[in-house]
Amino acid sequence: MCTSQANGMKWKPKCFFFYALFLCVLGAGPNEVITENPNKSPNEDDTSIQELHPPSAETTAQTTRETNFLRDLDTQLEDSTTSAPQPTTVLHMTFKTGDTSTLAPPTTQTPKAMERFPLDLFSLEERRRGWVFLHITGIIYMFVSLVILSEEFFVPALGVITDAFGLSSSVAGATIMAAACSTPRFFTFLIGVFLTGAKPGIDTIMGSAVFNILFVIGMCALFSREMLHLSWWPLFRDVTFYILNLVMFIIFFLDSVIVWFESVMLVVGYCLYVVFMKYNVQIERFVKGLLHKHRGTVIAMNEHGKETAGDGSEASRNHNGSHKDVRHSNSHQEDPGESRVEVGEENLPLSLKWPGTRCGRVVYLLRLPALLPLWITLPDVRKQESRKFAVITLLGSLLWMKVSLYLIVWWAHKVAETIFVPERVVEQLCAQVNLPVLITALIVARRGLGDMATSVALGSNIYEITLGLPLSWLFVSAVRGWAHLDISNTGLTCFVSLFFIALLILIISFASFKLKIKRLLGFALVLLYCLTFLFSVMLKDHDIFRAYCQGLNA
Repeated sequence: MCTSQANGMKWKPKCFFFYALFLCVLGAGPNEVITENPNKSPNEDDTSIQELHPPSAETTAQTTRETNFLRDLDTQLEDSTTSAPQPTTVLHMTFKTGDTSTLAPPTTQTPKAMERFPLDLFSLEERRRGWVFLHITGIIYMFVSLVILSEEFFVPALGVITDAFGLSSSVAGATIMAAACSTPRFFTFLIGVFLTGAKPGIDTIMGSAVFNILFVIGMCALFSREMLHLSWWPLFRDVTFYILNLVMFIIFFLDSVIVWFESVMLVVGYCLYVVFMKYNVQIERFVKGLLHKHRGTVIAMNEHGKETAGDGSEASRNHNGSHKDVRHSNSHQEDPGESRVEVGEENLPLSLKWPGTRCGRVVYLLRLPALLPLWITLPDVRKQESRKFAVITLLGSLLWMKVSLYLIVWWAHKVAETIFVPERVVEQLCAQVNLPVLITALIVARRGLGDMATSVALGSNIYEITLGLPLSWLFVSAVRGWAHLDISNTGLTCFVSLFFIALLILIISFASFKLKIKRLLGFALVLLYCLTFLFSVMLKDHDIFRAYCQGLNA
């Protein structure tokens, strides 16, 4: 019984298989011939066969399923031939080949920075064949022109104005000189915000601050005629004011929006700084009096058991035991007249007489193309009858300075494009470097005025964050109906931390060298700035060196 049931179960699948095969092969009937009418559309049903041999219900259902399947298949084939390739297919092909040229054709658009400058006389291929040497020579000569302008006209005009206000060297460097040197950057900020809508980021502002406190002071130490001696009070005063204003500036930067009253508060901060400078001598004496009053007497035992008393002043703390150096470093701030005499008697009026020596004639011929336009357009305030034109000389110097800086930036972009340096690096470097501050600080440092040189660098930082940028923001906000301005605070924590680390290193270095700027310290500060700049570039764009290597391999 069980065996017969098992045999029946085995035969059932075979019967179903043959029955299905019979329906598929013979289901249409032996007399059916499927013909195609060329005058009939493919969507119409052929009813001639149905009239001769009416199909059964099962045959009709199967025919309908086959017709629908073929129709759907034709529709899918038409869609696949007319539609665009899927994004996944393109990505898969790009991943396999690794050729970026298949994604887009090579662009021939001019970089954004190049749109601000005129067309160059030489093409990119010609510059790479050697004509870029002319651009490099032009940059060097424009830098020399800036040095001539600052030494012969700009700094003497500032000296006359300083003499008129009766300011000490450190106060003059932190206020008048710093403001004058930063004025070209102020107009750059104003034009960038008002006309082009540029957003000066926190990286540019902090980068410029690091340049002033590291590179400028380091170069002053390297190129000064003698070792520079500093006073603790101007350094303490300028660093304190800068930190307080910088904290307020960072707080306003947190929300990426600057409102008009925030700009007013920053300008008020600079006004307080100027008022403090007016009473700098009185405040300095008051602070030093408090320090001497609460310091007490320092008692030390010498090797013979005798007691030696000292008042703890900077003279007694000199490691050489000599009081001459300390009095020399403090003399500039306590006696404003002395600084004015040093600045006023440094050079004689400009003379264009033909030199007698061969070397002098070569230098004369090299200087003449840059010196002659300045001599024609600017009064020499070192002449007694021209001292009343000091303001005209100062404004004309700023105008010539702006022209020279424009040419330097233009040619620097061309050189960078030629040697495959990414445009972003050049933009960041040009935004950070303040050549007027550097040249002015070098000139006064070579005259032995270390306090004035450091005050120019730190005072320029204070000017930028409390007057240069806020005034440009306030002007633009007033023109646009007191609307808020969007700014970029990308990398705020990183760049601010980088600046404070650099400032801390500077203070520790000054303390370690007893407020004396030696050439070894200057070399260390310049090297530290170069490392800081490279780190800031990698922090802002970590693919920058990869792009440079790709440009070299192209």
